[in-house]
Amino acid sequence: MMGEYDGNPKQSLLKFKEKIQPLKHNPYLLQVNFMLELIKVNTDNTLEGAASFDSLVDYYQMGYQLMIEGWVKAYKIPFDLTQNIEDYRNIKKFFGWE
Repeated sequence: MMGEYDGNPKQSLLKFKEKIQPLKHNPYLLQVNFMLELIKVNTDNTLEGAASFDSLVDYYQMGYQLMIEGWVKAYKIPFDLTQNIEDYRNIKKFFGWE
């Protein structure tokens, strides 16, 4: 989470905004982008609103993971769900999304 570890919270926030910029108009990420803009850098270099943003991102991640597991089960894709990263790559191959 931004601001959770020692370092430069402002720089972390700016770097994250830069990385997510190409997805700014993605309809699935509207709430994420909205909440990202609500994070403020305090004068003591801490981030206000970062904890709420982190919670939102955690729940989004869980939601997408459930959807992916649903696809795997619905299409009877023969993958072990405990190896998420490799499974996601295999799912993309399976559907020809690479």
